[in-house]
Amino acid sequence: PTMTHLSPYLGNDSNSIMSTSTAADQTAELLERIDEHYRHGQYLDALKLSEPLGPPTQWPGVRGRVLAGRLANNLGAPRLGRALHLLAFRDHPDDWDVRYFYVWSRFMRRGPLVAWQKMEAVGDPAADARDVTRADWLALKAHTLGMLRDFEAAEALIDQALTIAPERPWIWVERSGLLEMEDCYEQAIEAAQRALELRPHYRPAVQATAHALVQLNRDDDALSILNAATQKLQSGDVIAQLAALQMELRMYPEARANFDRL
Repeated sequence: PTMTHLSPYLGNDSNSIMSTSTAADQTAELLERIDEHYRHGQYLDALKLSEPLGPPTQWPGVRGRVLAGRLANNLGAPRLGRALHLLAFRDHPDDWDVRYFYVWSRFMRRGPLVAWQKMEAVGDPAADARDVTRADWLALKAHTLGMLRDFEAAEALIDQALTIAPERPWIWVERSGLLEMEDCYEQAIEAAQRALELRPHYRPAVQATAHALVQLNRDDDALSILNAATQKLQSGDVIAQLAALQMELRMYPEARANFDRL
């Protein structure tokens, strides 16, 4: 249904309470639909669907702000994405989803050492936290330690994450990235392929697979995967990765067309 009113009506009677409750439910439903498009790499559709919420800086609640930051990161506005996640952390420092994306923003801005220090400062999620939360946090720690070249500790953490959430494609992408850091490209491809089995056309897994293939000089395979993905996904990052590979292979007209599309 078209959303025509999302701001709670402020008042004291029962109708006001009902209006507030209804608006909150509608907002939650809309955010879930936006998130569904996001999970399937349909970022432009997600943005169009969000129009009733206003610009990303105005999306309501902690979930809205986190999701807005993630979408901004995938639509060419990483500074806005980082800012939204920093603001979410300022307002909700005890929320584990917020902590996760806050650490990622620090990682992207200031590198793995600062990210590790932030994670050490807040500790780990409690044992009764959601499995997804615990697994994502362990995988982020593994990624950070991998960047710091502590592969033994990183592998132990990613194994823990996969034990907790073996069907979560993002954890397999993180495993793929760790294996690539160790120059284990064949195993990295296998891990990324497992993520694609769990979620076909999963944007991070597509990019991880293509990158590892290039490291093995399997450029034609990488081109095929990325070309197919650009037909399924609304991702500037995938188009940019394809165009960069085409430039490297001196496919200049094709690269120019993709840069225009980007």
